[in-house]
Amino acid sequence: IYAEAGIELHIERRVEVEPPLDNPLVFGPGNMNAIDAYFSRVFDALETPGEPESRFVPVVVVPCLQTTTTKGATTPLRGFSPRIPGGLRSGTEANAVFISAGQCNVAHTFASGDELGLLLAHELGHYLGLYHADTSDGEHLLDAPSPLGAFDIMNRNVESLDPDRAALSAAAQVVVRNHPA
Repeated sequence: IYAEAGIELHIERRVEVEPPLDNPLVFGPGNMNAIDAYFSRVFDALETPGEPESRFVPVVVVPCLQTTTTKGATTPLRGFSPRIPGGLRSGTEANAVFISAGQCNVAHTFASGDELGLLLAHELGHYLGLYHADTSDGEHLLDAPSPLGAFDIMNRNVESLDPDRAALSAAAQVVVRNHPA
């Protein structure tokens, strides 16, 4: 999906945060404290003195990711990008892609590696500046609504996409190529 946009993706480094997260990572509207605190631990683990700075997108895999409503109910999420676009802020705010390993409950596990890959591509799109293509938020693109229709990787229901047909629109490719990461 990103190769078509001229973007090469690879794993640069893998770190484990100690102690591991054994509870769901829970956040909600106006309360990003848990996400920000965990990201701070991840970022500290990534730092290597003397190593040159590189452009990268932190992808954080947690056992369970949940969001709360203003009434306190929790809902499991498969993925989340706290800021669109990501990577443009400093300090203690989380600038990463968060992916749930699917251990919130049995119904939340991933059906396949393809499904996980689609979710990662979708959340990377958010980090790189894209909103959902099938909502009015996606109208920031010149080709809105997406000419790809149901095959746009930035549609909300990414798990229903065919991995062989999922793609980024031409306008979305311009946006992701221009992100500084």
